[in-house]
Amino acid sequence: YQLGADRTVRRYAGNMTLLFVGFVLAFSVPFAVLMAIWETAIIFLLPGILVVSPFIYRLMLKLPAIALERTDFSFGDAWAATSGNYWQIMGLVTVYTIVALALNLLFTFVSGTALLAGVFGTLLGSAAGAAVQWLGLIFGISVLTVMYGFFVEERPL
Repeated sequence: YQLGADRTVRRYAGNMTLLFVGFVLAFSVPFAVLMAIWETAIIFLLPGILVVSPFIYRLMLKLPAIALERTDFSFGDAWAATSGNYWQIMGLVTVYTIVALALNLLFTFVSGTALLAGVFGTLLGSAAGAAVQWLGLIFGISVLTVMYGFFVEERPL
């Protein structure tokens, strides 16, 4: 048991909370206002998320630095390291979104098929849901790790 690990976990959770609150304030609140004014604004949700996501991913580059217990790497450092790469990150976010949608479609298919099999189907559907969430989490962590290695540590792809 290491006391430093607790500090790292708290820093990671705190920074994730800051990113989440920032995302909500920067995107969700204006979107909710737009929805209140114009009910058909829902058609802008996915494109809006895709446009805003590269900015969030740029800031999320701080998370692998925290996992590596770097205390000298700030949101500003993450922003500077990814400067001039909006479209590359947009492409990465788009690929990530497509993979996430494909995984969720697969889960929906497996769950729908599993419902036909009774109790066993329910168990299969639950296992499929857990597998999809795990794959999505691992894929997301891998994306951030590769971005950190490329932009910060200047490792080749």
